[in-house]
Amino acid sequence: MAISLSVKGKRYRCAPIVGCHNYFVSDCGQVICTGRGRITNRKLIARNEPFLLPQSVSHTGLTFVTLLSQAGSRRRFFVHSLVANSFYRLATKPLTGRFRASVRHRDGDRSNNRLGNLELLHESIGG
Repeated sequence: MAISLSVKGKRYRCAPIVGCHNYFVSDCGQVICTGRGRITNRKLIARNEPFLLPQSVSHTGLTFVTLLSQAGSRRRFFVHSLVANSFYRLATKPLTGRFRASVRHRDGDRSNNRLGNLELLHESIGG
């Protein structure tokens, strides 16, 4: 279920992130928070409008964000996995919450998380 969200005058086609209330991921690889506030340097910043979350780059070149789950814990997610799961509705493994299908970047650029650049490879069997 895709919806349209506006952030600072720019429209994004988004899907909700399963298990994380008030978070959406766009088909161009942006993660958007629609919550009332966020914590930065241990201070609560009130927000009345959606905002883009900052993305970090791992040592492997993959981009990730840190989200607050409905249970209240912080967890890092790779952006390409969020895009694939939210738009393709991938099955997850029990307990770990990791995605069963592998996702490949078609152009080889691990920072390009656009939906059109992501390709599902297969479902892994086992651990």
